[in-house]
Amino acid sequence: MIRTLKWRALALMALTLLVGACADGGGESGTGVQPGRQPRETIHTGPITGFGSVFVNGIEFETGSSRIVVDGVRKSELDLAVGMIVTVRGVVDSNGHSGAASRVQYASDINGLVLSASISPLSETGTLNVMGRTVMITEDTMFDSKIPSVKSISQIVPGNVVEISGHTSGASDIHATRVALKSLAYDGGALGVKGVISNVTDFGFDIGTLHVNYPLASSLIAGWYVDASGTQNIVNNSWTAADVVKLGDSGVKPPQTTEGDPWTGQGVITAGLVENTFNLGEVSISVSSATRYIGGTSMNLVVDRRVSVQGIALANGTIDATQIEFTPIAVFGSTSGLQNSNASASTIKLLGATLQIDGETIFRDDRDAVRSFNLSNMSVGDRLAIRFAQTADGGLLATKIIRVQPTGSPDELSGPIMSENGAYSVAGIPISLSNCSPACKAPPDGVFVELEGTWTGVEFAVKKLEISDSTSGN
Repeated sequence: MIRTLKWRALALMALTLLVGACADGGGESGTGVQPGRQPRETIHTGPITGFGSVFVNGIEFETGSSRIVVDGVRKSELDLAVGMIVTVRGVVDSNGHSGAASRVQYASDINGLVLSASISPLSETGTLNVMGRTVMITEDTMFDSKIPSVKSISQIVPGNVVEISGHTSGASDIHATRVALKSLAYDGGALGVKGVISNVTDFGFDIGTLHVNYPLASSLIAGWYVDASGTQNIVNNSWTAADVVKLGDSGVKPPQTTEGDPWTGQGVITAGLVENTFNLGEVSISVSSATRYIGGTSMNLVVDRRVSVQGIALANGTIDATQIEFTPIAVFGSTSGLQNSNASASTIKLLGATLQIDGETIFRDDRDAVRSFNLSNMSVGDRLAIRFAQTADGGLLATKIIRVQPTGSPDELSGPIMSENGAYSVAGIPISLSNCSPACKAPPDGVFVELEGTWTGVEFAVKKLEISDSTSGN
């Protein structure tokens, strides 16, 4: 079996919106236009895509004087990780690519026990049930492990304690952008889960498939979005919460914004467009005839589609969208050696293909653990695991780049196979099936394949071919 490409980060397309947090005393209001404080601060929500400072939504935010809060506790930048969805409040420079953050806030969706796991060891995709909520694991999910013996997300088993960050409306599945394994078994520490409650009684309620015992449950209302926490173990799918805090009363958590705040965010649509409103992660977005669309139309505002939004916060916390851009879908993957890089053009080349890098490309170094890993740290021959998309103009855009350990393994390439005049290719990279063993029969055009082989300098000589169990993503 071919080892499926292990894409463990993405935040690029992958973005839920966990704007603001009730922890740490509630969050801060917008600064507005004030004498001596120009320009106005803006709010940016999305996954961390890299460090050096902190990269969010394609903007590099300096954090030297920032207040950094992680799950309600004052922390430092070293406590942040690629894939965490954060809310940044700060000032963006006129170039639109850099700025200074006054506050960076991260709040996990779940910090708790795995109740069931169904992850393919081949594709490293599937689902987890964590504290009653279904967590979708895709090739875009970042996986971090504090347990040296657990190196793959497919090794997670019931009873493990994990931290989840991802795209969710609170009631829907969580599309995980990051899963962090914290311990192999519950050790008595704090557990927490956020979500929409149902089946409320005087003594408890449900979040997903988990029954939560809570003596003050009579004060709660079904449909509220809450944050439940406690230090009790889960027994027979039942758990006792010590504290329950309402985050929203309409099934979603409102962003921590002030009316008039400029706002940007990236995420997965968790509720499609109805009466000019849709949900992006946990944030309600409204559209109008003035909304500008790039790469799509309002007809494309459907569940699971990934988009970037710019807008203005309304008094009720809804974002009035001024621009919506549909992000390219990263359906291709490769693990191979770097052929060359061009810093001035922001491109890299591997398997004969040139890939563009932009401000939202996710970087991570699993070889040398360089925290600020980027294009300048790469050398010819570095083994890179890359996920990339085809843009509207036919180019290739790297959405995430992970430098991995050199293993001596064959090159890998995945994506939909195409044919023209008897010649085959993936992402425009020519492939040859003549040396495939056992003999390979090319599947129909558009079928996802996982290839193992060698780049000859002219074509990808396939040694093994498998039909992928992955999907194209969103």
